[in-house]
Amino acid sequence: MKKIKVMALSDLHLGESEGLLYNKLPNILDILVAKVSELANGGGGIEDGIEELVLIGDIADLSEARPEDAYANTMDFLKALFKKVNVDKVVYIPGNHDHHLWVEMLESHYGKGYKECTPKTGVSIQRPKPLLDRCIPTDYKGDVEAYYPFYKIRIDKSIFLFDHGHLFSSTLNKAAGPVSSLEEIEEKTWEFMEKIWFQGGKTPWIYNLREKIYDWARWISLRAGHPTRGVSFKEDSTPVFDDGMRDRIVTYLEKMVKLSMDTDDFHLVFGHTHYGGRVLKDDRKVRINSRFINLWNTGGWLVPSEVFSPDAFIFYIEQTQNGLRPQAYKLVGREGGEVGDYDRAILKEIVKRIG
Repeated sequence: MKKIKVMALSDLHLGESEGLLYNKLPNILDILVAKVSELANGGGGIEDGIEELVLIGDIADLSEARPEDAYANTMDFLKALFKKVNVDKVVYIPGNHDHHLWVEMLESHYGKGYKECTPKTGVSIQRPKPLLDRCIPTDYKGDVEAYYPFYKIRIDKSIFLFDHGHLFSSTLNKAAGPVSSLEEIEEKTWEFMEKIWFQGGKTPWIYNLREKIYDWARWISLRAGHPTRGVSFKEDSTPVFDDGMRDRIVTYLEKMVKLSMDTDDFHLVFGHTHYGGRVLKDDRKVRINSRFINLWNTGGWLVPSEVFSPDAFIFYIEQTQNGLRPQAYKLVGREGGEVGDYDRAILKEIVKRIG
């Protein structure tokens, strides 16, 4: 067994100029790769590397960036990572910003248009050609799989479900209305994701309107006194988690995923919100079929307005002498004598670049 059983990243938004991992300077891609290498290598008798690298959506940003830039950035990231870390398998789970990649993978797999592809959810595709051609380095010899909308694995007595989280977001739930299955919510929202998130980024007036709405929402949120995200602390932060999200997660897992809870140790690992951290089982916040579950949010790698640090988290399941242990590491900026992973001045340089 390798030192890391599973490592998960989400919301890298590769190709997006607001991102910390944008492949034009300044960026912290080398710092991220070095941290992943540090976590995965030097296991003290345990084989170095990662068994499964799970990419939980919004990896190649086909919405905010040109597709060629998004794919080039994704290829650059994986090339740099694979040079430093031995990864046995890559699992790709599309989100809302890279949903179009799922459309193309299904069309390639079934040989027909997306409307005619059945089913559209609960499908796994081995070595999908669009993903291999655009994102995976040609010399990578490991397995490559795509899943949508989630990937579930059992490790010993624990279950981990990886899901981008957009299908239980308030936006898509409002767009879909009442639904009773994953297929139904997909049928009711895929055109919204394609037209607003994918094609909307290619239509100047829609893109400009969308960006103005984002900026307005950020401005309102800041003036409403919402707490700003962390600058340099490494302890867990709290994801955006209100009663509405709790109820949507419960409905999603019980009624749409139809989750069978046959273990006391269940973990939902998701992104989308860009607020990383975890809600522990002991907090008694979420109960599915009479059992409490662990929630982990993998944060986001974009630089929000007003130069706040992103909540950029690496989730991983590490092999230790006492067994497997899930945990998360937060990359943070340092300023002055503070402890951190990268110079926080990089954030200000990114803001200059994006205007």
